[in-house]
This record gives sequence, structure tokens and C-alpha cells, in this order.
Amino acid sequence: MTDASYTTLPTWPHAYPASGARATLKRLNEDFVVTELPLQLPGGEGEHVWLDVEKNGANTVFVAQQLAQAAQVEERDVGYAGLKDRHALTRQWFSLYLPKGETPDFTQLQHPEFKVLSQSRHVKKLRPGDLQGNHFRILLREVTGSREAIEANLRAVAAQGVPNYFGAQRFGHDGGNVEQGRAMLAREIRVRN
Repeated sequence: MTDASYTTLPTWPHAYPASGARATLKRLNEDFVVTELPLQLPGGEGEHVWLDVEKNGANTVFVAQQLAQAAQVEERDVGYAGLKDRHALTRQWFSLYLPKGETPDFTQLQHPEFKVLSQSRHVKKLRPGDLQGNHFRILLREVTGSREAIEANLRAVAAQGVPNYFGAQRFGHDGGNVEQGRAMLAREIRVRN
């Protein structure tokens, strides 16, 4: 990343003093590990099969499509609590609506970008927001800057946390999601189910 690319980043308020630090983030998928923390675990019975899935370089929607195809169900019958980064090693839960018949062993599903670690039945479909949160393990490479200043900020983060900034992830590129939301509320565009 060149110095010129830093000028395109948003200028958000800082919670802690500037340290002048720079680092490379996400050189490898394994540098950014996200583990979903579910609200509950599957109970063992019900019309939905919950799958604990580990993804490496695959986004959530792609995996949901692959699971729907493997289970021979519609994409709308696949649930998940939230979207996870593609360029990361992530672990999250998916649900499949399979009310009747024998339950396939999805742990045998072979795909180069994800694997099903375990499965169990449950009484409800996973819906967006059905999670406590996410646990992150982040490896920064080629770190430069004052070690003392960086460590002081890391101690402050450990004690007080960090602001939850929302950029393109929530508002879309160039704020497009805001306009789209306004248009939906004004019934200028239809919402697809």
C-alpha cells in the first residue's frame, strides 16, 4: 500500500492518541480470523439443520448458495446470523430448512473454500442478528511506528474497547445504501424477498 492510498481512507475521530503506526492487514486469510458467537446452540431436534461452518476465502452468501444446492433446497431456506469477511478465516453458523426425510451428513461435503465442522437439528431458522457478536484475532504484519505509543494504545483498547465505525459495510459505497433505504421507504423501489 502506498502513502497515496491512505488519503482515500475516511477521517474518523480517534479514540486514542495517534501513534504514527502503520501495518499490513490481511496479507493472508489466516491473518484475520473471525468466530461468530451464537445466541444459542442447536437443541438437537426440529425442522432446521444447523451447520457450524469454517470458511477460508469465501463470503457468506456464496456458502449459503452452495449449501442450498447441496441440500436441494431454495436459497431462502438457508439462514445465517450475519455476513462475514471473505478475505479471512471465519467460522459461523448456517441453518437449512429440512423438515422431512433423512438428514444428510453435511460434514462430508467437500469444497475448497469451506467445510462443515458439525451439524445438529434445531427448532428455528437462523436470522440476521441472531448472534451475541464476533470474536476477532487479527495479525498485523510489517508494523512500523513507536512501539511505546502502540503498546499504550493497545492497553487502552484492552481496557476500554474501540469505537464501532460504520463505513461502506453499512452505508454502501459512496453512501448508496442510505439513498436506497430512503427509496424503499418512499415505495419508489420494491424490496425483493
